Amino acid sequence: MEYQRGNKTHEPARYYHVTVKNRHYKKLARDCVVFIKDIKELRDDVTELRAIDLVEIKWRGVKSARVTIPPDKERMFDGFFVFENYTRIAYLGYNRAIVDFTVFDVEYSLRAPGTYDLNYLIYAENFSPVNAIFRVQLRDTIDDINFFQLE
Repeated sequence: MEYQRGNKTHEPARYYHVTVKNRHYKKLARDCVVFIKDIKELRDDVTELRAIDLVEIKWRGVKSARVTIPPDKERMFDGFFVFENYTRIAYLGYNRAIVDFTVFDVEYSLRAPGTYDLNYLIYAENFSPVNAIFRVQLRDTIDDINFFQLE
């Protein structure tokens, strides 16, 4: 997991990425695609499960929905990003290059302050699906944001 700054609008933003590793020693992971299955909003007194429409998550640095991961190599996808001048909303990394439905901007956003669990599904044509849950803790400042995988 890492973050970087910058985006196409030239507004300062911080991107949080998730690394996917092909652990096979000689097989390519072909046609890899990532979805968010659901989002849990964790509050003091209640946990709210938010079902969302499935849409492809963007791989870092490419516009295509699917990538190939060579044996024993890694690729990253966009977990979310936050504009540095407005940290109250985190935008999840759906692939805006292939999606033309603006409702996803609302559905695929998180409001600060708050704690959320993102349930990612990673598929490859020639491997079994992988599920990974990451926690996002959004706070008042960008430097206080936490993003980590749950065991």
